[in-house]
Amino acid sequence: ALAVLSYGGGAIEHPADAKLLEMSVAMLREPARADDDPLRSWAIKVVEKKSGVSFTDPQRAALLKRAAGGR
Repeated sequence: ALAVLSYGGGAIEHPADAKLLEMSVAMLREPARADDDPLRSWAIKVVEKKSGVSFTDPQRAALLKRAAGGR
């Protein structure tokens, strides 16, 4: 499961930033669809920027193509 809502080390300075991070994580928890690559790419960038977490290339690829029921 993707859990990155630990604000301690990230760059969360405003409630809007926290909301963007929350929305992005929610998007990435959902199964990927054929037409949502741009949205998932955006969500990954938001998580990386706002949480301070940097994904590896394999992790990023897995998040982009997350299958139904994947963890």
